[in-house]
Amino acid sequence: MDLNVILIWTVAVSCGLMIFQLLSQRSGRVRLSVPVLVLLLLAATAWLRPSRAGYVAGVAWLVFMVLPGAGMSLLGTLLARKSFRSARLVATLLGWIHPFDGARRLPKLIQAIGWLQNGQADRALPVLEKLQSAPGSVGRMALVVRTRQTGDWQSLLDWAYADPHRLNQPDPVLLDAYFQALGELGRRHDLLREYDRLIVRRPPFLPPQPLAMIHCKIAAFCGDELLVLQLCSSVLGSFPPELKRFWQATALQTSGRHQAAEAEFFELAESDNSAVAVASLRRLQSPLSSITDEPLDEFGRQTLAAVQRAAGPSIAAVSLYRRRRCWVTWSLATVLLLIFLAELPGGSEDSDNLYRMGALVIPVELNGAQWWRVITAAFLHYGPLHFALNTLGLIVLGRQLERLWGPGQLLITYLLAAIGSIAFAPFLMTIDDLDEWTILIGASGGVMGLIGGLLVQAAINLWKGRSRAMAREFGILVFVVVVQMIFDRNTPNVSSEAHLLGLVIGATCGLIWNAIWSLRRVR
Repeated sequence: MDLNVILIWTVAVSCGLMIFQLLSQRSGRVRLSVPVLVLLLLAATAWLRPSRAGYVAGVAWLVFMVLPGAGMSLLGTLLARKSFRSARLVATLLGWIHPFDGARRLPKLIQAIGWLQNGQADRALPVLEKLQSAPGSVGRMALVVRTRQTGDWQSLLDWAYADPHRLNQPDPVLLDAYFQALGELGRRHDLLREYDRLIVRRPPFLPPQPLAMIHCKIAAFCGDELLVLQLCSSVLGSFPPELKRFWQATALQTSGRHQAAEAEFFELAESDNSAVAVASLRRLQSPLSSITDEPLDEFGRQTLAAVQRAAGPSIAAVSLYRRRRCWVTWSLATVLLLIFLAELPGGSEDSDNLYRMGALVIPVELNGAQWWRVITAAFLHYGPLHFALNTLGLIVLGRQLERLWGPGQLLITYLLAAIGSIAFAPFLMTIDDLDEWTILIGASGGVMGLIGGLLVQAAINLWKGRSRAMAREFGILVFVVVVQMIFDRNTPNVSSEAHLLGLVIGATCGLIWNAIWSLRRVR
């Protein structure tokens, strides 16, 4: 298995997925240019220097796609911790390696947010006013931060309505602020109608937490205390405690429990979080109307019910993930690691050593009565790259499936797929020269079994209750399977038969487990 080939496929698939995602989000040409240019670089180097194409394009992919993504995640973490100096440093580095969409202005925006947090609004507001006129996401973020500080929500609506295309962008920060503006101005009916228009009827792809925050705010403005509490204790669990308390208090106020809400806002007005303190004072000075004073019409009640249904799966998923620990997945990964370490003294790429440790020989007649090789071969690997890829796949996919199905079902599925694919793959292979022999090893069949199980589970979930998130998950899994099959057929020394068998065995297990669970529910 050649690292150059692995990198070529990794870069090609990653860029292809990002291009598809950006096109579906109707993102601008600037953001789209990064994966397109990396893909063109890969194509050019593959034509000129095929033996170096993966390494060259891989470096570009790492610098211009992977590092900016990781940097933005780190930036969010630093801002949540109020480490503004470190956040500015990260933002400056991001501006140099990813100078698109106004990223060079990001350090100024972070500096202004730091000033607001330190109570220096007189310094921050002029900077934000200047930044908000800049094009791109930084300008929109500056507008939102300034609006939340000043409370001038009507100006935000005027800006949004001045160009109808602004709300068509899948910008979670802007959509969140737009919905909040409608709620802050008491336009509860308009809030629900706009949610139906922008989210329900033509749903953009929004990450889970920003979408959950939108659901939380809508629920709070409509007095749904239970939904706010569920979201704050699950999907939004990592958000600052004072922010979650603020929206829970808002739900108390709009549900008519004014005294309880007032007590919360009095405490929050003394918070170290300046944004929450300012907003809490505003709630005390200008309380929101309660839902009992302005009850929802039939359309509003239906839309609020749609919000509750949309938020339900993410709440349940987080609860499930917290409840189950993935001890089977980590145990299997540990076993693979220990066996690979045992290979090293004799050589993890030495065929004789691997045969002594239990590799399956093809043709199978050469194994004699040593049937146990179909088991041991599923735990051996040919070299560090083979081991790393399979173990990474096991950890990533196994944890997800173990949380969905449970440890017993995950263990049985993995072992059946890993061992079954090794046992039956030789009967699907064509050996041109029976005088030649080779060995079959690896946990790839087990990993493909996990993909098959996830694919079946995603299809069942999609059938039970269609949503954009479920359709996207199913589509990604189908794409992964197709790419894997193409890769297998075009890569030497890779058993496409074992991979296909593992996929089928895992999918079959998924169908069996779901059938058993359905029968139990009926009883």
